[in-house]
Amino acid sequence: MSKLTSHEVRLASRPKGIPAAINFTLVRTELEPMQDLSDPDFQEALAIHRLQLGT
Repeated sequence: MSKLTSHEVRLASRPKGIPAAINFTLVRTELEPMQDLSDPDFQEALAIHRLQLGT
């Protein structure tokens, strides 16, 4: 499976007053492919997470 590219707008500096373009940066981030939701290891991790949350 190929990697995905995320396009993100990040805060570069705290605005003083009304935010301007200079306060933000555009970043591309490579993401790993999503895990197969039917993978037993994923299902086990999800079950543990749910138990910890009490759901």
